[in-house]
Amino acid sequence: MTYSLILKKNWIALALALLPVVGFAQVKVGDNPDVIESSAELEIESTSKGFLPPRMTEAQMNAIVSPAEGLMVFCTDCMPKGPYTFDATAWMPLSGSSADIGSNGTSEVSSYSGAGCAGGPGSISGTMTVGVAVSGVTMTLYADVTQAGTWSLTAIQNGVTFSGNGTFAATGCQQITLTGSGTPVASGSFTWATNTAPFGSATAEVAPEPSAGGSAVVASYGAAGCSGGPGSISGTMTQGAAVSGLTMELYANVTQPGTWSLEATENGVTFSGSGTFAATGCQLITLTGSGTPAALGTYTWTTNTTPAGSAEATVNAPPAPPSNPTGSGSFSGPTCFDIALSNYNSNDCAPFSARIDQQKDFTEPTTYTQSYTFTPLGTVSNVRFFYTNTNGIVITGISGDNPGNNISGPVVATVNFSTTLNTDALGLTNANPLTADIYVIYNSNSSNTGTDRQIKATVKVKDCACCGAYANFQAGIWKQWMCHNLAAANTNADPLTPSWEIIGGYWQWGRKGPDPSVWKTTNTANFAHGPTGPMESEANAGRVNNFSAGLAGNTAWREDNKTQNDPCPAGYRIPTRADFNSLIKENVWSNVGSWGSSPTNYSSGKKIGRTLFLPAAGSRTAPIDWPGVIPGSLSSRGQNGFYWTSYGSSTGGGSTHLTFHQQDYGDFVPALGGNGNNRTRGMSIRCIAE
Repeated sequence: MTYSLILKKNWIALALALLPVVGFAQVKVGDNPDVIESSAELEIESTSKGFLPPRMTEAQMNAIVSPAEGLMVFCTDCMPKGPYTFDATAWMPLSGSSADIGSNGTSEVSSYSGAGCAGGPGSISGTMTVGVAVSGVTMTLYADVTQAGTWSLTAIQNGVTFSGNGTFAATGCQQITLTGSGTPVASGSFTWATNTAPFGSATAEVAPEPSAGGSAVVASYGAAGCSGGPGSISGTMTQGAAVSGLTMELYANVTQPGTWSLEATENGVTFSGSGTFAATGCQLITLTGSGTPAALGTYTWTTNTTPAGSAEATVNAPPAPPSNPTGSGSFSGPTCFDIALSNYNSNDCAPFSARIDQQKDFTEPTTYTQSYTFTPLGTVSNVRFFYTNTNGIVITGISGDNPGNNISGPVVATVNFSTTLNTDALGLTNANPLTADIYVIYNSNSSNTGTDRQIKATVKVKDCACCGAYANFQAGIWKQWMCHNLAAANTNADPLTPSWEIIGGYWQWGRKGPDPSVWKTTNTANFAHGPTGPMESEANAGRVNNFSAGLAGNTAWREDNKTQNDPCPAGYRIPTRADFNSLIKENVWSNVGSWGSSPTNYSSGKKIGRTLFLPAAGSRTAPIDWPGVIPGSLSSRGQNGFYWTSYGSSTGGGSTHLTFHQQDYGDFVPALGGNGNNRTRGMSIRCIAE
């Protein structure tokens, strides 16, 4: 069925009311109601009047909420003025003629796009802010010119007009730049389209209206002369110390006088200030700093305004603590960290399987925040904590001081480590870890009238295995030990799995031994090397013919300090009796492997906690004639372990060592009577961190 209507004057209201009823039919407005274009749903016919779409200003057009694609209006103040339609992204002019198609000039342009005429939108450079007249803002398009000649382009949106004109001297891809003018009226993302067919477009963000925290309006904050760039901070910041005399200077480009109030907070420090701008133009403002820097490093302080101002400064590490006599009591906490990201089976660092349980991730709060406990011996006062980074930024902050009197219980320091250590320590080994010293300083008197004393703990961060055990389980005191016996054939081998590679050499007590370069292959008068392979021919089990019967002096190794004869590498020493006593008493020991005396039994030993293993390496007999014993030969490998301490008895030529076997462990064996031959036996050495 076909409906034909001739609507005049007030009949149009009736027609609109009927549309829902006849929405499935064709509708004609005007003359010749019986002649309707078959493809038209609605036809308007007239020879004396036109179709008038809604008329509105550009601001009213832009204020339409969520315009539908294809929506049409007549813009009364746009450039060009005329009908516009919404193309789903922007309002586009419908005006144009054959004379200005493409460029509004004598040239012809087939398309506008991004760089290289490769398609896509152009670009807008510069900053636009609501209520602030644009300056230095440009729109760049690339025109595919098919006929040289003049051009003149305009793109209007959101109160801002980009315009320009010129001449294309040649065909091909040509860059054109339009200059922005006007003042943005709304914030958000907007697209500017040129008044050409085809058109070019570019999209940019408009920032919210400037805010100075008061009635003033500021277009920008920057360096001296309002020339852009950051402001400046004067004064010194030290991690953990309250700031004093610290200021931040910014230059404000004021477009409307009035009050202002600014604040910028970062890393525990706040810069703040307020005042009144009496005039427009470039004005200096000064913010005063307060607070205590939480961490060292370089930081940027940004104001709470739109647009924002900023300034950068560096927080320094605290000075090294004063030198004080060594104190008593205990100072405990983790001292070795393995990020376990590389060095697998290389650089003396053990395979990944042996390191994964102790892997430390410094992006995790449980790793980058650690606790260190000082437990005084007696009653002390004024407990303070300090740190010094030795060769990189390891620690960024420390807290927990107790400046009071009558302190007899534990005082806990919270230490913040750098969150970039996963990167900073990547690839570092036992030879070159990142290190830092943590100090506790206290006054020896209960009322802060005695002598300041200190205890130091050294922490190491590396990409290499950490081995160790508790020295005091209840107090959480953990000690780092070397992962392998001294002179082990392969220090990249898994230190927690028995093998010939980790057996190591055998030293007579008090002897330095040969140069480390020959530890794996050479026997000397005071030293026997370990196995060089798994076969019996590689066990080095025979007699060391020139094994010395001479005794080292009682102080060749000492418990109170590391001597020149101590063969342990830098940072390590031979354990004391106390070290082994605590190793025995404060940790769970368990048997590993198949026990029994054989030159090639490399399968047995003692697992101590989760991160330390001592092979049952046996020993070298003393160079004396015993019935059935070959002097200087290998004895009880796979059945017993013998490990020297640094203690030398003042009588009898004996020295203390740790011994263990499958059934029992941890008994200290005294010197063999008073016969003086104990020190001439060859035993294993497992070094402990200094």
